[in-house]
Amino acid sequence: PESSGTLREILDMLSAHPDLRLVIEGHTDNVGDSGKNKTLSEQRALAVLTYLVEHGTTRARLQSAGFGDTKPSAPNDSPENRQRNRRVELVVQQ
Repeated sequence: PESSGTLREILDMLSAHPDLRLVIEGHTDNVGDSGKNKTLSEQRALAVLTYLVEHGTTRARLQSAGFGDTKPSAPNDSPENRQRNRRVELVVQQ
């Protein structure tokens, strides 16, 4: 629910730019098993992709990938930084 507004904005952006193609990247912090983190990050990205398709975006415009804890956006040295690393990023596909 806390992501609903952001997801609607993404849908609006995709609607306004019909040639736009995105890669949805899932990420996690480094707590726990790296294999499970990879799976979690894949599920995180796929959940966003599924939402966008269910709300009208063509599947062919989207890809998803999970990177686990391999691409942190902040050091995993505090609860706040670990929270920053649990994220989904959208990358414009060229």
